[in-house]
Amino acid sequence: MNALDLAERAFSTAEGDQAEASVHVERSGFARFADSAVHPALLDEPDWVYVSDGDPDVCAETRRGLLPELVDRDVLVACGHYPGSGIGRVVTRDGRVVWIAA
Repeated sequence: MNALDLAERAFSTAEGDQAEASVHVERSGFARFADSAVHPALLDEPDWVYVSDGDPDVCAETRRGLLPELVDRDVLVACGHYPGSGIGRVVTRDGRVVWIAA
């Protein structure tokens, strides 16, 4: 299977000073955050403003848009800013959205 067969859907994330690219590879069940949620707390509180948010309103909207595709779904997520390997899942625990390392 080549990269084109993975049915990638790319979308722009408006984080920091420059737009970063996040990719959700639908058939393989893998997503990469880039800088859309640089701290796991932003998964539960997507409207919080992070110091590197270039446009806080757009950044919060981006995070809110990502969550339905990730939370409690069979999607493996990679984020270089997260603990350990930065690979895990986004799940609901005790009413909160949390990061669980793989």
